[in-house]
Amino acid sequence: MLLSGEISWQFAGILGEHSLNVAVIGSGPSGLASSEALLARGIRVTIFDIGEVLPREVQDRARRLASLPVANWTKSDRAAMTANSTLRRAIPRKFLFGHEFAYGHDKPYLPLDIKNDHFAPSVAQGGYSTLWGAASLPVAECDMTGWPFGADELTPYYRKILTRMPLVGGEGTINEVYPFHTDHLGNLPKNRQAKYLLDDLRASERSLDKTHFVYGESRLAVSSSRCDPCGLCLSGCPRGAIFRTDQVLQSYIETGKISYRRGILVDEVDENGSKATLRYTDLNSGTSQSDHFDAIFIAAGVLGSSRILLRSKRVYDRSLRALQSGKFLIPILRRHATSAPWEEPSIALPQIFMEYKIPGFADNWFHVQVSSASAMMLEALGMRPGQERYWKRKLAEPFLSRLMIAWCGMHSDHSTDIAISLEHKNGCSSTPLLKVRSVGPDRSKKTAKLAGKALFRHGLKFNSWFVTPAMRLSQPGTGYHCGGTFPHETERSSEFGTDILGRPFNWTRVFLVDGSVLPSIPGNTLALTIMANAMRIADKAPIGRNG
Repeated sequence: MLLSGEISWQFAGILGEHSLNVAVIGSGPSGLASSEALLARGIRVTIFDIGEVLPREVQDRARRLASLPVANWTKSDRAAMTANSTLRRAIPRKFLFGHEFAYGHDKPYLPLDIKNDHFAPSVAQGGYSTLWGAASLPVAECDMTGWPFGADELTPYYRKILTRMPLVGGEGTINEVYPFHTDHLGNLPKNRQAKYLLDDLRASERSLDKTHFVYGESRLAVSSSRCDPCGLCLSGCPRGAIFRTDQVLQSYIETGKISYRRGILVDEVDENGSKATLRYTDLNSGTSQSDHFDAIFIAAGVLGSSRILLRSKRVYDRSLRALQSGKFLIPILRRHATSAPWEEPSIALPQIFMEYKIPGFADNWFHVQVSSASAMMLEALGMRPGQERYWKRKLAEPFLSRLMIAWCGMHSDHSTDIAISLEHKNGCSSTPLLKVRSVGPDRSKKTAKLAGKALFRHGLKFNSWFVTPAMRLSQPGTGYHCGGTFPHETERSSEFGTDILGRPFNWTRVFLVDGSVLPSIPGNTLALTIMANAMRIADKAPIGRNG
């Protein structure tokens, strides 16, 4: 039986839109999802991308380790793959195989003024999917504040994405709120600490009101057949088990299904009655060029897309309001100790999800990802695995054997906002400066305190003490769960609003498809929803005619 919306996927290419030529800006989750929808319609796709990749020697090391059993990996190999100069910070930045190539900081072609170095445009082929933690949940209806359509509009696109993207997960009450949207769910091994916590959660179900607290095994975009648990997940997976959009993109490039222009910085877009125009800088030659297309899909991320659109309309020294999901971290101490989880063959990604609401506060879910203490975490604390005689490690052993970490997210309605602007002096020919600042009241701090107290009360029911005095609040933008700069609107009434197909400025041939168009940001994981919405837009976009 065909699902609603699947007819267009199976037959549109046959019916024919082969004469159309479309540009997609960006190769991250929204770029891939929109490209796949366009390909299914038989439309020619050219991706324009900065597209930086890992240095060759790092790629070679990862390939060599992927060909070896985990037991044969040397200490020097592990040290090189997990090198991270930010580990001693309160909240470290994520690197891939010891390298920070994906971040757009300090790039001469992309002037930035951003206080939070966790938040920057991605310049990587694959965008931030090269660094993400693979957490994948759909959006709940109650978290779609201000959206001009409901969660059912995204359902067929979740299912389409999950035919391509692997997903692991398992049982729990969370499934009553967040459907799987796939019939092919994988499974990953859990360490004893995670198993005991799941047992305690099951035992406490009667005291946990399902309308305000649900839990379950984590949903991760990980291929279980490729995973050989090595504990390096937070530094990247040499075997490619963690889904990255560049893995899929590369197969399209090699088979000629997609034309790929790497080393391109898109400066502006525009349109006239019959064509959309893309102006860009070739970073290899430094030359400025332009091309014309039947339509352009912008998937450069909230910062990259804001830069392009503000520059396209010469909107300088004015701020766009960006929404974000505020994040905070809380250590958890379990009632019962277990053997050191980092010594077990298990994943370092979150193993349990919890979602909860605060009655009387708001009807939004707070999202919690629970992980065991990892080797990287010990490194951040100055206690490397293998240093059993190190006095710090010995003193901390009773604490470490009970330690887990909760990474928590809040809805944008209760989080601090961000202002994004372009600064450009009159008569200056240089590239405009992208400036990012947090603005308005610090709602994240106030909400995190309230959320921490509620989580503490819940935790007592399942033998877990959430250590709220040790809470760490992240800077706005951390985790890149941001958007809302050009939000979907029913009637596109505001200056920077877009219609339900992501078209800004009353344009008909330019479509914005990343998180920039989301009218609010849920506290839970965002990538799967961004991909589903991008695919929806590209599937329904009236290309080749006025919409």
